[in-house]
Amino acid sequence: MEIGLSLALAAPRACPASPPALDLDFIARSFRRGGTEVPLATVMSFARASPASYVDAAGVARIAPADTPRVDHELSGRPRGLLLEAAAANRVYPSDLGSGWNVSGGTSLPAPDGSAARLLTVNAGAGDCYLSRSVSLTLGQPHTVSLCCRRDQTRYAMLYGFGNGPAGVGFDLWAGTARVNANWTGAEIEILSPQVARIAGTLSPASNGLLALGPATSDTGEKAFSGGEALTVWNAQVETGLCATSPIPTSTAEAERTADRAGLIGISGLHDVEIAHDDGTKTVLPAQEIAEGWWSAALPRPHIARLTLHRV
Repeated sequence: MEIGLSLALAAPRACPASPPALDLDFIARSFRRGGTEVPLATVMSFARASPASYVDAAGVARIAPADTPRVDHELSGRPRGLLLEAAAANRVYPSDLGSGWNVSGGTSLPAPDGSAARLLTVNAGAGDCYLSRSVSLTLGQPHTVSLCCRRDQTRYAMLYGFGNGPAGVGFDLWAGTARVNANWTGAEIEILSPQVARIAGTLSPASNGLLALGPATSDTGEKAFSGGEALTVWNAQVETGLCATSPIPTSTAEAERTADRAGLIGISGLHDVEIAHDDGTKTVLPAQEIAEGWWSAALPRPHIARLTLHRV
């Protein structure tokens, strides 16, 4: 009788990958340390001395109390992640474009839906129509002017003033495009929904004086009105810097949003850090020495969809 001896060797078993040391998924609202679900407050500290605005999961604009993190959303309800911003101040008031704003060539009334917005309608025979407000800025320093407006009314809108030319920056609200027409340095439009856009223009003011905004009949600044053109606007904002930040509501005076400050808790040592942003891009920070309260000093976008740490 022969006894066969198998010399076959079993294939080595793959070791399961270890979970991240920390995985903060702000889109899924899942927070894990070493693979175990934990409350966010046990792994991340947060502070902000003022209230701040955000959009909730129902697509409704809200105000977060001081020291409360903001998980921001698009108006559709799609989550964008944790919103972290530097301090900023809105220099124009009121932000609903009501009392203190002057109207020329039209009528300005509260929006018919009762929201904190203004409906600007061009008078018959008017050669121009705009809302204006005096704003004192630091000459030669970059500022960004922004506001929200409806896209389902007049096709074109304009921002201009501060001695930087009457054509300013123009916007095609239907096409979602923006252009610089005069001595401004930038123009941008963000389509928030089929009905709403946020428009913004950047300039270094040549003089203090009037900020003006209103409808147009082209994005180059033409105003060949027939009468009855309408534009609903809200969230007017003028702030220092090269981009528009989250809306800062104002009523009878300027208002400030203090900086968001986040920090990691209970984790230390050398880690590779990966931060996913709301637009799908990622910031990768290899071999970071993590200590109590650590947070990345500078990020290219304010929304953090997910933050993961892998021990090196």
